[in-house]
Amino acid sequence: VTCTEWNDFLQATGGRRPQGFPGPTDDPVRMITLADAEAFCRWRSVRPDGKPRVVTFRLPTEDEWERAARGPAGTEFPWGPLFEDWRDDAAIGGELKRVRSFRSDQNGWGLFDVVGNVQELTSTRREGLVVKGGSIATSRARSGAGVQHPAVKPGDEASPTIGLRVFAFERR
Repeated sequence: VTCTEWNDFLQATGGRRPQGFPGPTDDPVRMITLADAEAFCRWRSVRPDGKPRVVTFRLPTEDEWERAARGPAGTEFPWGPLFEDWRDDAAIGGELKRVRSFRSDQNGWGLFDVVGNVQELTSTRREGLVVKGGSIATSRARSGAGVQHPAVKPGDEASPTIGLRVFAFERR
Protein backbone atom coordinates (compact mmCIF):
# COMPACT_ATOMS: atom_id res chain seq x y z
CA VAL A 1 0.00 0.00 0.00
CA THR A 2 1.46 3.33 -1.03
CA CYS A 3 1.26 6.62 0.81
CA THR A 4 -1.03 7.87 -1.98
CA GLU A 5 -3.48 5.05 -1.27
CA TRP A 6 -3.19 5.72 2.46
CA ASN A 7 -3.78 9.43 1.89
CA ASP A 8 -7.04 8.59 0.06
CA PHE A 9 -8.05 6.52 3.09
CA LEU A 10 -7.22 9.37 5.48
CA GLN A 11 -9.19 11.89 3.43
CA ALA A 12 -12.22 9.60 3.26
CA THR A 13 -12.23 8.53 6.91
CA GLY A 14 -10.32 11.11 8.91
CA GLY A 15 -8.06 8.28 10.07
CA ARG A 16 -4.83 8.63 12.02
CA ARG A 17 -1.91 10.15 10.15
CA PRO A 18 1.19 7.94 10.69
CA GLN A 19 4.26 9.55 12.24
CA GLY A 20 6.45 11.07 9.53
CA PHE A 21 3.78 10.51 6.86
CA PRO A 22 4.99 12.25 3.68
CA GLY A 23 1.56 12.69 2.11
CA PRO A 24 0.55 11.29 -1.27
CA THR A 25 3.69 9.63 -2.66
CA ASP A 26 4.55 6.24 -4.13
CA ASP A 27 6.53 5.36 -1.01
CA PRO A 28 5.25 2.38 0.97
CA VAL A 29 3.14 3.47 3.93
CA ARG A 30 4.84 2.79 7.28
CA MET A 31 4.38 3.55 10.97
CA ILE A 32 0.90 2.03 11.00
CA THR A 33 -0.71 -0.17 13.60
CA LEU A 34 -2.59 -3.41 13.05
CA ALA A 35 -5.81 -1.51 13.87
CA ASP A 36 -4.92 1.06 11.17
CA ALA A 37 -4.31 -1.72 8.65
CA GLU A 38 -7.60 -3.44 9.48
CA ALA A 39 -9.49 -0.12 9.20
CA PHE A 40 -7.88 0.46 5.78
CA CYS A 41 -9.03 -2.99 4.62
CA ARG A 42 -12.61 -2.34 5.80
CA TRP A 43 -12.61 1.03 4.00
CA ARG A 44 -11.15 -0.44 0.82
CA SER A 45 -13.81 -3.19 0.83
CA VAL A 46 -16.66 -0.66 0.45
CA ARG A 47 -17.43 1.47 -2.60
CA PRO A 48 -17.70 5.26 -2.20
CA ASP A 49 -21.51 4.91 -2.29
CA GLY A 50 -21.33 2.67 0.80
CA LYS A 51 -22.17 -0.58 -0.97
CA PRO A 52 -19.85 -3.59 -0.67
CA ARG A 53 -17.36 -4.14 -3.48
CA VAL A 54 -17.31 -7.42 -5.41
CA VAL A 55 -14.13 -8.22 -3.50
CA THR A 56 -13.18 -7.81 0.13
CA PHE A 57 -9.72 -6.69 1.18
CA ARG A 58 -7.77 -8.01 4.15
CA LEU A 59 -4.29 -8.75 5.38
CA PRO A 60 -3.01 -12.07 4.07
CA THR A 61 -2.15 -14.97 6.32
CA GLU A 62 1.52 -15.88 6.54
CA ASP A 63 0.98 -18.85 4.18
CA GLU A 64 -0.97 -16.74 1.65
CA TRP A 65 1.71 -14.05 1.70
CA GLU A 66 4.48 -16.60 1.16
CA ARG A 67 2.70 -18.31 -1.73
CA ALA A 68 2.04 -14.96 -3.43
CA ALA A 69 5.63 -13.79 -2.85
CA ARG A 70 7.06 -16.97 -4.36
CA GLY A 71 4.92 -16.53 -7.45
CA PRO A 72 4.01 -19.29 -9.88
CA ALA A 73 7.61 -20.54 -9.98
CA GLY A 74 7.62 -21.12 -6.22
CA THR A 75 11.11 -19.62 -5.81
CA GLU A 76 12.56 -17.95 -2.73
CA PHE A 77 13.00 -14.65 -4.58
CA PRO A 78 10.86 -13.04 -7.32
CA TRP A 79 13.66 -13.49 -9.87
CA GLY A 80 14.66 -17.04 -8.91
CA PRO A 81 16.10 -19.30 -6.22
CA LEU A 82 19.21 -17.27 -5.30
CA PHE A 83 19.78 -13.73 -4.06
CA GLU A 84 21.23 -11.47 -6.77
CA ASP A 85 23.89 -8.90 -5.94
CA TRP A 86 22.06 -5.97 -7.57
CA ARG A 87 19.44 -6.20 -4.83
CA ASP A 88 21.88 -5.01 -2.13
CA ASP A 89 21.64 -1.52 -3.60
CA ALA A 90 17.90 -1.75 -4.09
CA ALA A 91 16.21 -1.92 -0.73
CA ILE A 92 17.93 -4.52 1.42
CA GLY A 93 20.05 -2.78 4.00
CA GLY A 94 19.72 0.40 1.97
CA GLU A 95 17.39 3.32 1.51
CA LEU A 96 13.64 3.21 1.17
CA LYS A 97 12.56 3.32 -2.49
CA ARG A 98 9.29 4.12 -4.19
CA VAL A 99 7.00 1.13 -4.75
CA ARG A 100 7.73 -0.68 -8.05
CA SER A 101 11.12 1.04 -8.49
CA PHE A 102 12.84 -2.12 -9.72
CA ARG A 103 11.27 -3.90 -12.71
CA SER A 104 13.36 -7.06 -12.25
CA ASP A 105 11.90 -7.35 -8.75
CA GLN A 106 8.50 -8.36 -10.18
CA ASN A 107 7.43 -11.96 -9.74
CA GLY A 108 5.40 -14.03 -12.23
CA TRP A 109 2.12 -12.77 -10.75
CA GLY A 110 3.09 -9.12 -11.09
CA LEU A 111 3.90 -8.45 -7.43
CA PHE A 112 6.72 -6.05 -6.59
CA ASP A 113 8.79 -5.39 -3.47
CA VAL A 114 8.24 -8.64 -1.59
CA VAL A 115 11.95 -8.89 -0.81
CA GLY A 116 12.79 -5.33 0.14
CA ASN A 117 11.69 -1.86 1.13
CA VAL A 118 9.42 -2.72 4.09
CA GLN A 119 8.37 -5.93 5.77
CA GLU A 120 4.63 -6.54 5.62
CA LEU A 121 2.07 -7.31 8.29
CA THR A 122 0.10 -10.53 8.02
CA SER A 123 -3.01 -11.62 9.89
CA THR A 124 -1.11 -14.55 11.41
CA ARG A 125 -0.21 -14.45 15.07
CA ARG A 126 2.50 -16.56 16.64
CA GLU A 127 3.66 -15.13 19.96
CA GLY A 128 2.90 -11.77 18.35
CA LEU A 129 2.23 -10.42 14.86
CA VAL A 130 3.93 -12.18 11.97
CA VAL A 131 5.66 -9.97 9.38
CA LYS A 132 7.04 -11.25 6.09
CA GLY A 133 9.51 -10.10 3.48
CA GLY A 134 12.72 -8.17 3.55
CA SER A 135 13.17 -4.51 4.40
CA ILE A 136 15.76 -1.78 4.41
CA ALA A 137 16.79 -3.21 7.80
CA THR A 138 17.17 -6.90 6.85
CA SER A 139 20.17 -8.73 5.48
CA ARG A 140 20.07 -10.71 2.25
CA ALA A 141 19.98 -13.95 4.29
CA ARG A 142 16.77 -12.75 6.01
CA SER A 143 14.97 -11.40 2.94
CA GLY A 144 13.55 -14.46 1.15
CA ALA A 145 9.90 -15.47 0.94
CA GLY A 146 10.28 -18.41 3.31
CA VAL A 147 12.15 -16.62 6.10
CA GLN A 148 10.40 -16.60 9.46
CA HIS A 149 11.07 -13.32 11.23
CA PRO A 150 10.66 -12.88 14.98
CA ALA A 151 7.07 -12.03 15.82
CA VAL A 152 6.33 -8.37 16.54
CA LYS A 153 4.70 -7.64 19.86
CA PRO A 154 1.27 -6.00 19.46
CA GLY A 155 1.80 -2.29 19.85
CA ASP A 156 5.30 -2.42 18.35
CA GLU A 157 4.16 -2.88 14.74
CA ALA A 158 4.17 0.87 13.99
CA SER A 159 7.72 0.86 12.64
CA PRO A 160 9.68 2.64 9.91
CA THR A 161 10.44 -0.79 8.41
CA ILE A 162 6.95 -2.36 8.46
CA GLY A 163 4.11 -1.66 6.04
CA LEU A 164 1.34 -3.74 4.53
CA ARG A 165 0.15 -5.52 1.43
CA VAL A 166 -3.54 -6.27 1.16
CA PHE A 167 -5.16 -9.20 -0.62
CA ALA A 168 -8.48 -9.07 -2.45
CA PHE A 169 -10.91 -11.99 -2.20
CA GLU A 170 -14.21 -12.49 -3.97
CA ARG A 171 -17.17 -12.04 -1.68
CA ARG A 172 -19.22 -15.17 -1.16
